[in-house]
Amino acid sequence: MLSSDFLDASKLAVSDDSVLEVANKSIDDYPAVFEANKERAAVIHQMIDNIKLTNTDIQTIAYIKEDEIITTQETPYMKEGFIDTFFQNDFIPKLRDKKENVHWSYNQYDTQRIFFV
Repeated sequence: MLSSDFLDASKLAVSDDSVLEVANKSIDDYPAVFEANKERAAVIHQMIDNIKLTNTDIQTIAYIKEDEIITTQETPYMKEGFIDTFFQNDFIPKLRDKKENVHWSYNQYDTQRIFFV
């Protein structure tokens, strides 16, 4: 069973409008990669670091997009081809069609981490 602190922290990662606004931007939306990295560090990475400090059960938060992964910590399962594999999951169409708001999964990608999508 997931703790309420864990659930609250995971909700924060997907409900903060300023974080989602930055996460939804493409690198091409910035005049330079440096500007993208600077804004992501100030907004997304700061939020992730704060969540990890208050809840040590959370190891990584990543925003997985069809063309990139935004995270503060690369993990072994996020290797070449991970994005394609991730978007082939059967829950993705349900999320896109808004038949599901949230999807939790466990024991995927050769890791025992819990995924919240």
